[in-house]
Amino acid sequence: MKLILNKTSLLLLLLCCILTFGANAQKAPDCIKTAKISRPTMVLLSVNKLNAFYKNFNETANFKSMKIVKSELAYYLLATEQNGSRVFAFELELKGKKLYLNKMLPVQTCSEGEFSLDTFLQENGKIAGCRIGNHTIKQKQ
Repeated sequence: MKLILNKTSLLLLLLCCILTFGANAQKAPDCIKTAKISRPTMVLLSVNKLNAFYKNFNETANFKSMKIVKSELAYYLLATEQNGSRVFAFELELKGKKLYLNKMLPVQTCSEGEFSLDTFLQENGKIAGCRIGNHTIKQKQ
């Protein structure tokens, strides 16, 4: 009887662990460290992590290239799609001396353009549109 109880409790514990870790694996991350201010050109983020982060905006994309750029007032992570012509600009949050992707900051997209900040129109140091193509803004509410 004692052996059956031990096996049952072990099975329940294993099931709880699987359910707990399985639920967290599907959730998109809220905030990801992307770079340090002292070396902003060195991206500390993998393409797979960016793909997972983008799920926060209820859309999926497979990114190919990434780089960090600075406008007058903000840092952005620029990214291109693997099988598409869209250029993405993720606004980055500055915390101390580190830059983070934050799901509460906007992601701006141009339907076409070069892999540079010049693809986007800027007003007052922030992105305000696209030079060519369609401009979209996604922001978590």
